[in-house]
Amino acid sequence: MRNKFLTVVISLIIATVSIWWTFFLTNNNISYKEVPVFNRDSTKTFLLAQLNNAEEVNGAKRSGADLGDFYTIDIMNKKKERIFKEQHGDIKTKDYANKEENFIPVLMYHSINYEAGNELRVPKERFEEHVKWLKDNGFYTLSMKEFYEAITTGKRVPEKSILLTFDDGYKDNYTNGFPIMKKYKAKGTIFVITGTIDVSESYINSEEIKELSSNDIDIESHTVNHVELNGLNYEQQLKELKDSKEKIDRLLNKNTIAICYPVGKLNEDTIKAAEVAGYKVGFTTKSGYSNISQGLYKLKRVRINASTTVEQLQNILSDYK
Repeated sequence: MRNKFLTVVISLIIATVSIWWTFFLTNNNISYKEVPVFNRDSTKTFLLAQLNNAEEVNGAKRSGADLGDFYTIDIMNKKKERIFKEQHGDIKTKDYANKEENFIPVLMYHSINYEAGNELRVPKERFEEHVKWLKDNGFYTLSMKEFYEAITTGKRVPEKSILLTFDDGYKDNYTNGFPIMKKYKAKGTIFVITGTIDVSESYINSEEIKELSSNDIDIESHTVNHVELNGLNYEQQLKELKDSKEKIDRLLNKNTIAICYPVGKLNEDTIKAAEVAGYKVGFTTKSGYSNISQGLYKLKRVRINASTTVEQLQNILSDYK
């Protein structure tokens, strides 16, 4: 009888403790903030519950928590700033956002190869002269993300920042241009015609695109079929822009943010379609430095030809302060 009584008492105590503990957890006003974190390889954003702040994420990792390769955005931004300072020292920076007087040169290349009489094909020897001169004279080559953030959010970048772009996605961008870019640690952006991927030997294929993307060369859109967009209706334009973006997104598991209009042709429907398709910036072939005052979908570029010498490149950039 006594044993039964003790069993009942112990059961009541356990039940009471369980009820009290549940009440405590739900009513002690502890609020857990979901901390935004992302994987440094995929840059995808996640939410990690029950960690109050960045310090707790760090603490959990130090204690052996199985969080994989996850970091808070704040931690990664600080890390990027530290690495940038280690690489560039006390280089002067500049805020380009919402300042009509602040322009970023966007250089426009096409093929990196020699063909007599074809100004769109810049010989690889000349291209190397250009990239070397830029490096030797303190120019900083931006990624597309850095460019976008610089002109929209005010994120500071080096004063002598430029964006190198390559239209069409020719095979020689990979065979001739890419080794030179790696040699001088230059970033760049290739606008690919997605309809040519794995179809034409004259253009970069899927595997080359993945390799380029993993080595500081951004892959962005130049539509599916390289048609003059202003000759299409709105629905046709939207399909060209949307299908191209989706193919690159799937191939590289990324968010494609930039569109380069074939032959620089566009109209108001083009701008509307680009925005609806999910692009954040659009580039024309209209000559000039790039600035947010032109409109995010009408950004200018500077054409570089086969005949452009280093001296001419210097003159092109002479007004850039």
